[in-house]
Amino acid sequence: MRKSFILLFAIILSGCVSKQAVRPVPRRGMPEPDVRILLLKNPRRFTVSSDIGTRVYTGGKKGIFAGEIVVYTRPLKIKVHGNMVVKDASFPVAFVPVGGAGIYLNGRPYRGYIKLIKNGGDILVVNFVKMEDYIKGVVPREMGRLSPELIEALKAQAVAARSYAFNLLNREKPYDLVNTETHQVYGSYDVSTPTTDSAVELTQGEVLMYRGKVADARYSSTCGGRTENNEDVWGGKPVPYLRSVYDGRFGEPFCRFSPHYEWQVIYNRDEFFNVVKKRIKQMFGKDVNRVKYIKVSGRTRSGRVKKVEIGTDRGKFTIEKDRIRSLFQYNGRSLKSILFTIRQKGNLIIIDGKGYGHGVGMCQYGAIGMARLGYNYKQILRHYYRGTRIVRLW
Repeated sequence: MRKSFILLFAIILSGCVSKQAVRPVPRRGMPEPDVRILLLKNPRRFTVSSDIGTRVYTGGKKGIFAGEIVVYTRPLKIKVHGNMVVKDASFPVAFVPVGGAGIYLNGRPYRGYIKLIKNGGDILVVNFVKMEDYIKGVVPREMGRLSPELIEALKAQAVAARSYAFNLLNREKPYDLVNTETHQVYGSYDVSTPTTDSAVELTQGEVLMYRGKVADARYSSTCGGRTENNEDVWGGKPVPYLRSVYDGRFGEPFCRFSPHYEWQVIYNRDEFFNVVKKRIKQMFGKDVNRVKYIKVSGRTRSGRVKKVEIGTDRGKFTIEKDRIRSLFQYNGRSLKSILFTIRQKGNLIIIDGKGYGHGVGMCQYGAIGMARLGYNYKQILRHYYRGTRIVRLW
């Protein structure tokens, strides 16, 4: 028992059990991997607590403290029991809940434990969890708290999210993923429901595989009727399982019930051209006085805008692929997608669009629509990721 405790202490301080490859090698029967999620970057202050007590490991020492722990980062200072300061505190610092309870960061409960790391000039607050616990925090935030009748959509989301996360495990970095849309939206365990947890548990360890590798299972909210080829959004080589597919049957898209299926943005003429000139300044570093024309000069097979040309008094500018969404900002936000048409009506510029997100891989509202029609999660995943198969790794 004593040796086990010492080993745990060493693991927490080092961040890993042993030297590993950059990414685990996928194989059946492999151990469930750990995931490290960046929750805060360069916070000046934060609080940590747990239901029973919190073990604090720092500077080669450990202690158990009840109640709220206040952490100041520059300089590092840890206060417990009100004003008592933990002596000789140094990076890294691990905060581990006693008895397997949740760990609270600024009042929000998370699974696993929290580690404070100094990485170069940055101070990072990282959540260490097992993969299945991580996916339980992703599914309700990415797919929503759906009813039990739609659990097949949640199961499809769990497999896609697990596959995507597996490809981002990287032991050469201080964390694997961030908790936002940059990777996957991840929440504290109070966002889970019995249905979302069941979706994860019923697909435990399952990932999408393609030719012996875990698939890079991209997904977005609403495809607008047809998904997109990966190279038409981000460039690079075509990925065989990230092909454009029609999202529906009998002429009715599965995602037609999405609130983002169709949308419209209306600008007055002066506002529109001011936005374009501002974005050219931000993208290319050039001040433009007059916009002569704006032309959509290419579309993908799915109908998304591939290239926009803008003629100005400072020359011609070309914006391509997913960057186009940020060109025509409205109220400071990018367009929902690049599946749109643009027209002028009197003094108004009108953009009519469909979908939300990049459109590559699984359409989340499409998956919900398929579940409503009785498709199971394997059929949903086969529809969006052609040529892949589901394999249980742990």
